[in-house]
Amino acid sequence: MAQQPHVSASTQSRKFINRITDRFTSPFPGTDHDQLFYWQGYDPNWGIPNCLREKLLQLGLGEAALLLDACFMSDLDRGDRFTYDALADRLRRGGIDISPGLVRRALSSGLFPVMAMHQPKRGRPQLQYTMPSIEYLCQQYEAGYWLTTDPLEKADLTSLRAYRAALHREFIRRAPGSYSRAFLGRRLGVSKSATRNYDEPAGVVVKPRYERTEINYYVNALDLVPRDRVGWHTWMEIKPQDKPSFRAPPKRAVAANWLDHGAWITVVKQLTNRYARLARIDWRQYEDITLPLLRHIVHGQQEPQILYT
Repeated sequence: MAQQPHVSASTQSRKFINRITDRFTSPFPGTDHDQLFYWQGYDPNWGIPNCLREKLLQLGLGEAALLLDACFMSDLDRGDRFTYDALADRLRRGGIDISPGLVRRALSSGLFPVMAMHQPKRGRPQLQYTMPSIEYLCQQYEAGYWLTTDPLEKADLTSLRAYRAALHREFIRRAPGSYSRAFLGRRLGVSKSATRNYDEPAGVVVKPRYERTEINYYVNALDLVPRDRVGWHTWMEIKPQDKPSFRAPPKRAVAANWLDHGAWITVVKQLTNRYARLARIDWRQYEDITLPLLRHIVHGQQEPQILYT
C-alpha cells in the first residue's frame, strides 16, 4: 500500500482558509462586478443582482435597471405581461414615485420584450411588455455570477441619481475599506469625480490616506524622490530652517538644493481613500478587512462590534 504524502498542519490550515475564502472575494480595482466580503445571498424581493445592476449602468441602461428593481419591488415576476398604463398604476399603488418619462425610456431600452396588442378600434395599437428573466439577462449581458443583491428602499427608485447613490451607499455599508475613485465610478457607470456627488447623500464617510517618507533619515535620500511625476498625487513638503514649510514638485534637483541648505524634506504620496458608513469609525479595523472575517470563521471569534448608521 502506497504511503500517503505528509501534509503539515500549516499547509492544511492554509488550504482550509483558501477553501473558505473562495466564497469571500475582495473588491480589488479592476473587477467588473460587485464582490463580496461575506455571503449575503439573493432574494428576488430585494431586486436584481448587483452584477446585473452594475453592468447595465456601465452600458448606459441605468434607467432600465432601476425599472427592473421597481418591478420586483411591486411583486412582478418573470413572464408577467403588462401595458404602460397597468405598470404605472401598479407602481403608483405600490408607493414608488417614478417619472413617466423614465418609465417609457426604460421600457423602450430593449430589455423588456414587447408586442403589439390587437384591438378592434382604429388607432395606434397598445404595446404589451413582458417581464424578462434575470438569468437570461445575466447571460446576455455577461454580467457575471448571480451572487448577491443589496436591498433598496422605495425612495431610492425616484431617479437615476438616487439609484446610483443608493448602490454606492449599500456597497460601502457592506464592504467598507480602501478603494480608488476610478473603481467606484466604474461600478456606477460614471466618472471618478462624479462619485463625490454621492458621498453626502449616501452618508459615506471618506478618510484620505497618505504615505509620508522623511528622506533626511536615509543615506540615499535622493533615490527616494521619484524621477518622473505621475499625476498630482505625489509632492514634497520642504521645511527650511527658521522658515515656514511649503510644497514643491518631486524633483531631485530641487530636493538636492534644499538638502544642501539643511532643510527637512518629506515625500508625500496620496493613496486611495478609505470609505465607511458608520457612526463611530476605528480605521484600524480596516487595515486588512478579511482578518476579522477569517478569525470569526476559523477560530470562532466574534467580529468587531461596529455601530452602523
